[in-house]
Order: sequence, then structure tokens, then C-alpha cells
Amino acid sequence: SGGVNNIVQYVTLPNGDRELLRIYNNGCDAKRVLFEHTILKQLNEMTMSFRVPKFLPAKDSDQTMVRLSNGADACMCPIIPGTLPKLSCAKELG
Repeated sequence: SGGVNNIVQYVTLPNGDRELLRIYNNGCDAKRVLFEHTILKQLNEMTMSFRVPKFLPAKDSDQTMVRLSNGADACMCPIIPGTLPKLSCAKELG
């Protein structure tokens, strides 16, 4: 029902907002993570009919990912309401 490479947790902030914490499980491939973040940043600057993840900057930084003590990369983004697309929606997904 979801991805298998990353750890995803919903985080409730002190103000009640909920965000998504993603811990990458990709062999510590920071280049891949940075590429994803760069593409999504560019998509967020465009006008589209749908939302894509908009990663939040780390505390006291403009970086959208951090390296954890175990070597994995992590990021956070606001939750986009909706459900996971299914294979039956392949045409709509492009």
C-alpha cells in the first residue's frame, strides 16, 4: 500500500500542525536525495493543477535534508491531503 525504501512518520508539532518525516533508506546516496529535492523545488515554482512535496528547510539552515547520526538522510514536508494513487490510475498519472 506504500513505498518500501523509506521510513515515513507523521509528526504532530506543538502547534497541532501535522507534517511528514521521511528517512531515506537508499544506501546513504545523498546525490539522489539532492536531485529529488532540486526537481521538486523547481516543480513547486511552477503553476500546476496538483501539489508536489515541498521540503522544509532544516532548523537554522536553508538545506532541505539533514544527515542523521546513522548516516541516513532525512527531511520533512507538509502533508498533502489525499490517498495513494493505484495502478488503475496509470493514465491519469502520466
